Amino acid sequence: MFHDLRRGRARAVAGLDLAVSAPLSGFARLRVRSGAVADGPEGWERARWVTGGLLGAIWRTPLGVVEAGYGHATTGDGRVDVSIGRSF
Repeated sequence: MFHDLRRGRARAVAGLDLAVSAPLSGFARLRVRSGAVADGPEGWERARWVTGGLLGAIWRTPLGVVEAGYGHATTGDGRVDVSIGRSF
């Protein structure tokens, strides 16, 4: 279930978010993240980088913010995210 769940003393993470307006007071969002975990600063050559992206949409409604999207990672995992209301 968890492919390469690791903990280390050194982490590197980078990301990018892009958004465009959508109908009905919403917007479409593309998120891309990449990261790696190493045992220490000297271990980057052995670190495995994982990259993932999410394409989704967000609307403001009387019930709160509605978010829906699909994400996929280089590990082969994919998921559908749906949320209604405030993030906490």
